[in-house]
Amino acid sequence: VNECKGNKIEACAIKKYKMTSLWLPFVACMSRFPDPHKRGKMCADSLHLEWPAVGQCADGKEGQDLLYEMGRLTKDHRPPIKYVPYIDFDGVHDQKAEEEARSNLIGVLCKKLGEVKPKVCYGH
Repeated sequence: VNECKGNKIEACAIKKYKMTSLWLPFVACMSRFPDPHKRGKMCADSLHLEWPAVGQCADGKEGQDLLYEMGRLTKDHRPPIKYVPYIDFDGVHDQKAEEEARSNLIGVLCKKLGEVKPKVCYGH
């Protein structure tokens, strides 16, 4: 239940904040704490993002629809996803990058972002 709730919150944040530099630090922050709703508000507040819109989305039909869509995308992925976490970068699976990302996701993502990076990237 908590994992689904966290996935809804993250999906809603990704939809609301379309730029990777906005939603990536939020998702990274969310991954550090056990309670999705508390961590969602805390992460949003710490990053100066609007929690009410994300929280309402996650609590409602829109959050459920986004979770369903993420599930459909996972199911339809080619090649099929056989384990989690399964990490694609720009729609391409790179086994070496995935292995590195398991211990340093932010560092790997920051390398792939190019010149414009969110604050979370500095120091990685």
